[in-house]
Parts: sequence; structure tokens; C-alpha cells
Amino acid sequence: AFEDIVARNLIEIRKYGFGDSSDDSTKLDWTAHQFWTIVKLLTQKKSINYDEIKWSSSFNGSDAPLKAMERAELIVIIQKDGRSHSIRPGKPVYYTVFNRLIEDTIFNASMEIESNMALKKQSEENMAKLEDNINKLTHINSADRLPKEIEARIRFLLTKVESCQKTIEEYDTKIKTSKEIISKAWAEEDQEDNHNGKEKTQEKKRGFFFF
Repeated sequence: AFEDIVARNLIEIRKYGFGDSSDDSTKLDWTAHQFWTIVKLLTQKKSINYDEIKWSSSFNGSDAPLKAMERAELIVIIQKDGRSHSIRPGKPVYYTVFNRLIEDTIFNASMEIESNMALKKQSEENMAKLEDNINKLTHINSADRLPKEIEARIRFLLTKVESCQKTIEEYDTKIKTSKEIISKAWAEEDQEDNHNGKEKTQEKKRGFFFF
């Protein structure tokens, strides 16, 4: 009975949490990447720090997606002293459901690709803004040498560009690794399906000769 409950909730989470539905009218007020971040954290601990997740790179200070998840009953936001304090699953059974999602190798790797692609895009946009600022500062006047304050600012921005580039490369590596995991897991599943198919065929043949 418990497995039936888990299976039913697993389908609901895929549909309403990740938008895994053929119904195009199902518009989520959060991204699959954002919900995946919550899912992963709640498989590691029973509750997560509200402000920490709010200010993470996945949410960038916006609590609108978190409030929307609570309205959808995917999570519960615990209040303390009149403010949002922590986050827990919308139902106790979701602890089990979230772990099942993590254990699904192909789904896990697919969500890691989607998450890292979203974070990579965000970093690329940040880097483009930094490079634009540097370009504007280098053309701030027609003098041969820029003021020391401007040079210091450019050096600071260049270090941020370098940091962004390293982060983008890390995301690329994670995306590549996740794609390799998907290919390997699919091949193993396909091999197992073929093996099971052959066994069933042999059983049918034995049954035919028996009768």
C-alpha cells in the first residue's frame, strides 16, 4: 500500500513539480531547475534554511518561486518570529519520493544538465555585463592614461570575469559528465531489456514444446 502511495505521489511530483505533462496549459511559476535544487537539499536534511536557498544562485534573492511552490503544496515554509525560517516537503511521503527521484539515474542526470545549463547561461550573462562595463571604462576619456581609480576598477572587474570564466568551465564539465552518465545508464537498461526479452522468448518456446 505504501509503495502505491509513493508511486502515485511520484507521478504528481513529476507533473506538478517539474511540469512533466502533455498539458501545455500547466504553466509553472518556478523553473524545473529551482525545484530540483529544493529536491536535492531535502534528500540531505529534513529542513533547509529559507534565506540560504533564497539567496543562492538558483533563486538570486527572489522568494516568488518559493511562495508559488508552497501554494502548490510541494513544500511547506515554516515561520519563526514572524518571518520565513525553513523549508520542508509539502507531505511527509515526499521525503521518500524525492529520494526516488535522486535514485533515478537518467532523470537525475537530465536534471543536472538542465540545472547546470541554466546556471551557465546566468554566468555568461553576468560575464557579458562585466565585459561591457570594462569596455565603457577603457573609453571613459581620450587621455593616454586612465585615472588610477578607473584602472583599479578595471582590474577588479577583470578578476570577476576570470572567476566567471572558471565557473562556466566547471558547468561545462558537469554537463559533459551528466551526458556520459545518461548514455551509459541507457545502454545498461537497453541491454537488460534485451536480455529479459530473450528469456521471455525462450520461456514461450519451452511452453510451446511442452504442450
